[in-house]
Amino acid sequence: MLKDLILDVMNEKNYKFLDMHDTSKLIQSMYPNEDLNDIVNALVELEKEHLVIRVKRDKLASIKSLGLSLGTLEIKRKGFGFVRCDGFDVFIKKDNLNGAINKDVVLVKITKDKGIDNKEGYVHTILEHGYNNIIGEARVTKGKVYVVPDDKELDFVIRINKNNVNGASEGSKVLVELLEVDPDTGLAYGRIKDVIGHINDVGIDILSVVYKYNFNPEFTKDAIKQANRYSEEDIVIGQRRDLRDMTTITIDGADAKDLDDAICLTTNEKGNRVLYVSIADVSYYVNEGSPLDKDAYERGTSVYLVDRVVPMLPHVLSNGICSLLPEVDRLTQTCMMEFDSEGNVINSEIFESIINSKYRMTYDKVNEILVDQDQASREAYATIVPMLEEMFKLSLQIREKKVKRGMLDFEIPEPKIIVDETGYPIDIVVRARGEAERIIEDFMIVANETVASTIYWMDLPFIYRVHEDPNPEKITAFLTYLSIFGIKLKGKEEHITPKDIQGILNEIKEKHMDLFLDRLLLRSMAKAKYDNINLGHFGLASKYYTHFTSPIRRYPDLLVHRLLRKYLYQQDIPTEKNQLEGLNDKIGRAAEQSSQKERDAIEAEREVNDMKMAEYMEDHVGEEFDGIITSITSFGFFVELENTVEGLVHITTLDGYYTYNEKFHTLMGAENDNVFKIAQKVRVKCVSVDVKGRNIDFEVVKDDSQDSNDKPVKEKKENKKKKAIVEDVVLKKPKKEKEVKTKPLKLKDIPVIEDMVEEVKEVKPKTKLFKDNTIKRRNK
Repeated sequence: MLKDLILDVMNEKNYKFLDMHDTSKLIQSMYPNEDLNDIVNALVELEKEHLVIRVKRDKLASIKSLGLSLGTLEIKRKGFGFVRCDGFDVFIKKDNLNGAINKDVVLVKITKDKGIDNKEGYVHTILEHGYNNIIGEARVTKGKVYVVPDDKELDFVIRINKNNVNGASEGSKVLVELLEVDPDTGLAYGRIKDVIGHINDVGIDILSVVYKYNFNPEFTKDAIKQANRYSEEDIVIGQRRDLRDMTTITIDGADAKDLDDAICLTTNEKGNRVLYVSIADVSYYVNEGSPLDKDAYERGTSVYLVDRVVPMLPHVLSNGICSLLPEVDRLTQTCMMEFDSEGNVINSEIFESIINSKYRMTYDKVNEILVDQDQASREAYATIVPMLEEMFKLSLQIREKKVKRGMLDFEIPEPKIIVDETGYPIDIVVRARGEAERIIEDFMIVANETVASTIYWMDLPFIYRVHEDPNPEKITAFLTYLSIFGIKLKGKEEHITPKDIQGILNEIKEKHMDLFLDRLLLRSMAKAKYDNINLGHFGLASKYYTHFTSPIRRYPDLLVHRLLRKYLYQQDIPTEKNQLEGLNDKIGRAAEQSSQKERDAIEAEREVNDMKMAEYMEDHVGEEFDGIITSITSFGFFVELENTVEGLVHITTLDGYYTYNEKFHTLMGAENDNVFKIAQKVRVKCVSVDVKGRNIDFEVVKDDSQDSNDKPVKEKKENKKKKAIVEDVVLKKPKKEKEVKTKPLKLKDIPVIEDMVEEVKEVKPKTKLFKDNTIKRRNK
């Protein structure tokens, strides 16, 4: 790509910094076939992506040539942080943040580099604040308004000028735009953009998280107006293939309303099975560039929280005319696949269709029919039982082939939090994953692979779901840790394959250590994302993969449907180089946006789950539970209960003094020789809960009746100096930090705020967010 060529030139050691005009001319002289306007546009794109910045006298430089790395800052509660760069993290001391706050996009200078997991540096430049939207509680003292952020990582209050209050009052839950954080004083200034509600309103806690991660629960008026124009009468068959007489069914969770996939299995004249995977044709209703499309693009995905869904599309579409409800006609796109007797796809076709689902089946009901052999259910659905049984057999064949090629199956327990009508958690259970769930999973995967391979071999711009190979250094570190448990890689580290990782997973399961080692392995691997370049999918051991099956709730799937219509149904295939490059760049931007919104949705869901788990455990303080140690740190260890709730046993609550063995991840007692290790069963008591901080604290319960295998392991003392070492490490008081003359305003300061704070004036930032005026904020 042109941008890669430009970066290659600018990263050369002998490259001299030039302005936009001269840089473009230089690139064109080296690559005369490239158009000058295209080069200028590519440089502008690189600036927006922060890979190229402006230095003195408006000259351009690549960040790599300046020895800088781009990343997002994550600040921990103790004040230090990490800049998450592409493929590695950089540790940042509290004194080296240079005014940056949590989630800021920054350029970092690495000062110490001892490998991928051991880098240290300082924040060089703040490119943009990650917190364009901060959720907090408004406090009013003597007419002055301050906002206390909900996020505990933001250790300051935000001063609000009287012209920027926007109707907020004491106790209002508000959305704040951060205007400035003064790196010298730590004081923050902002503007209230919206009043979400009051802190005592039902559901305001979850709604606050929705706003925090920039998921607007309200659609624009134009989008709603467009959605409301569609009705049942809008269904037009046209040139679509009519599948309404086929026995098509949907299988989803009992509470699902956005049904976007339906299946049917038949046998052709050759005796081969033919699977029809029909997906809601959302692209028929949501045209590119329309108000609905713009809203969907900004959201990127539907967000499924404990007691609500923040949909990507308005309910009139997602739960209405696009949802494949039973016994009504629906427009779809179908991927038809013919299988041989061994479960290989030997023929396929993708086309526009119309279906009429005959049954709205649930996972529970299908599991009753296929697994439990429940006679009442089998009689009630007698007309489709034979088809379901054939689907089960085909699914097993498809799955067997995926496993043989190396597909990774991480069966990590997923919580289901049950709440009452006010949103208060009343129970937490582990979600079931039965054969019905696996059938749908297997069928959707094979459809996604079929669609991806079809367009890949047409050599046209496309959006792929990719999962890159693991980073060698991270995998090496993980394998070193595994050796503690006697688990070794059978292949070569430098050429690790999905099959190698699969072997490790199987050995982990055999040793009953999958609860924590599976998660540790996941952290050592790359994260799946969307890309306009096919990089393969390591986790599925798949050469070609995309997301085609959920256009109601995922924007990339909607984009895939548009591209299928363009290439296959309308035969509108671009041939000119500039057309292909323009389309490819557009897909690349959509892939980046969708990947980011997917990460935001995951974080929002995790935060809400943690919050509701803390609320649930608040009613169980003083009760005892059985759990397993999932991780150990220098300050204690984390215990996970059977319902997936996790809490901390702090080192100070243990009986005696303990030292942390970093190599073996154990805590060893100096006086009683107890050793706490990963995967050990322990009985704990819930002693305290901080709902706002989402923290749960446990203490180990002494139980002499416990099986000896579950007790802390006795080990010999290494030497007589152990106690002295422990006392020195654990009890030694940290050095006091030097007092700063001007401190950030803290929550505890608010009651006396009128005695210490001057009149809030119109903000004129002393330190600009952007150190160079030419570094522009990324378009959202």
